[in-house]
Amino acid sequence: MANSQTVMLVIRSARPSFRNYRDKVAFVLHASFVASGFRVVAAGRHAFAENALVSSPTQGEVGIEGWNEFDEYAFVYAKGSKKFLVKCFAIEDKLLVDALDEGGKEPAHIEIEPEKYAAESGVESDYDAQFKNLGKLVSDLQDELLYKLDEGLKPVASTSQSSSESNKESESGYYGRKRPVPSFPPVIGGFGDGSMHVGPNDLRMFPRFGDHPDLMIPPQPGVPPPGVRYDPPPPIGPDFGPGFEPSPFRRQPPTRRGDVHPDLQHFRRWLG
Repeated sequence: MANSQTVMLVIRSARPSFRNYRDKVAFVLHASFVASGFRVVAAGRHAFAENALVSSPTQGEVGIEGWNEFDEYAFVYAKGSKKFLVKCFAIEDKLLVDALDEGGKEPAHIEIEPEKYAAESGVESDYDAQFKNLGKLVSDLQDELLYKLDEGLKPVASTSQSSSESNKESESGYYGRKRPVPSFPPVIGGFGDGSMHVGPNDLRMFPRFGDHPDLMIPPQPGVPPPGVRYDPPPPIGPDFGPGFEPSPFRRQPPTRRGDVHPDLQHFRRWLG
């Protein structure tokens, strides 16, 4: 894949000599094709031939001697069984590039201003100093030429990324939301009295603010929530109240007359 790093590696390995800014931009074009998997099968004078696209071989690879022999540039590349012709023409301060595949489709085109991407350097072998904005130039060449000639070079969105996004969307639904879990204190009746009855002093009747955000908080202490009813237990003593006399709850008397069941000894005064 072509990027500023791979293109610079191709330039350093080829160690070309540049005459001017147009030479530098034209060689970046060539290096971008090589970094994208294209093989050069003709360059310079041979690529300018009238039947260069047909007569150039599809196998092997050739050198690029004489690539900047003229003020214009031409290359023939091969990838798989297809061949591609690339020509660069200098018009005023721009370099016009046309790329055509062997199938005869509409050529891809891009116009480049060399001064935006080439720079002066006192050391000929210091290729890093001879270019500027190299990443943008390579990106433009990809979008306007390489991707149009070979659609397989276009990056494909990651399936793992799309699946993770879909999982996040499903988790954001109703069942994906975490529901608050009540944490009632283990206290019944009055606070700390150990009673088996749930009374108005039980903490469950008035949850503390912040513990149970889904429950209604009373407007002020001592006021139960709407719909809550407290039924106190009957008083403890001789008078149990209507319906709570001991007689309905006692066992059948023993068969022997005068005997009282041991469990009912304390009820003698009512049994006579």
